[in-house]
Amino acid sequence: MLAGSDAIIRQHKAACLRITALLVCKDLLWIGTSAGVVLTLSVSPKAAPTLVGLSQGHTGHVRFLTAIELPDGFDVLFPLPRDTGAIG
Repeated sequence: MLAGSDAIIRQHKAACLRITALLVCKDLLWIGTSAGVVLTLSVSPKAAPTLVGLSQGHTGHVRFLTAIELPDGFDVLFPLPRDTGAIG
């Protein structure tokens, strides 16, 4: 699962890889590691567990994970335009 993060793990030394943060949100377990790699694991009782490694990482420990709720229709790649109405 960490194949896409080989360089980060090699730099960090896989023998020292530790879990540094955990978050459960909407049937997913998010696992932050000491190498800056974040993994997700499906914890839905209806589905088989699937482990996924996220390619967006950084060097250094994942110190915390948090969840936020976005409004309906919000697209992370293209946020809704701000209200341009003039306030006088």
